[in-house]
Amino acid sequence: MKKIKCIAMVLPLLVACTPDLPTTVAAPQSYLKVAPAGPSNLINPYDGYGAIRNRILDASLKQLPAQVSDMQVLAIVQEIANGDSDFQSLKTHGYSTLSTTSLQGYMESNLAAATVIEALPLSQNAKANFSLFIEGLLSLQYQDYEAIRDYIVAFESEIVSSKSYSDNEKKIILTVTALERYSTYYRKKPKDKDWDLLIGNIVAGAEGAAHDTATAVLYSVSVEAALHKNL
Repeated sequence: MKKIKCIAMVLPLLVACTPDLPTTVAAPQSYLKVAPAGPSNLINPYDGYGAIRNRILDASLKQLPAQVSDMQVLAIVQEIANGDSDFQSLKTHGYSTLSTTSLQGYMESNLAAATVIEALPLSQNAKANFSLFIEGLLSLQYQDYEAIRDYIVAFESEIVSSKSYSDNEKKIILTVTALERYSTYYRKKPKDKDWDLLIGNIVAGAEGAAHDTATAVLYSVSVEAALHKNL
């Protein structure tokens, strides 16, 4: 089974004070309405993106055959996503599909989190805070869902109430936290899955979010679906 190693040391030691961040642009209300009570955090205006993610993931996993290649996984996820009207509405000119090479990189930890974070269109302070958030998240990987959710929600509350980052920086960070919060719920609540999957989902979602929200959702779903076939 291929595993994503949860090693916090792949992140750079970025030491920075955390200033307040600005008010972000809210996601359309239609996205917020689809969020179920369990994993939701409506303080995050991009919360509903996580619900869309889990819906596409669940439908994709139901269609995965017992024996399936990475290319087939990508095709199935793409087909399910294209049939989801909420997902389609997230697409912009920056939308990008995922290659099998990139998918395998996420699955095998060839794409270090530090490299992906450094390439994100964020200020150095935002990158430092995001790196510290991921390190903290990895340290909680074997805790119950509630403890992990509380950690993510606390970070989201700090981001939402801050005042120093651009709307785009805030959207990228809060999109990734929403996707990971719903991903955690999907793995932890119904059945306790392998937590070595965590870093691949975060890295994929973060890199996808640099393109647009639809890409973040697609990347996150694709990685988890591909890893699931090896469980």
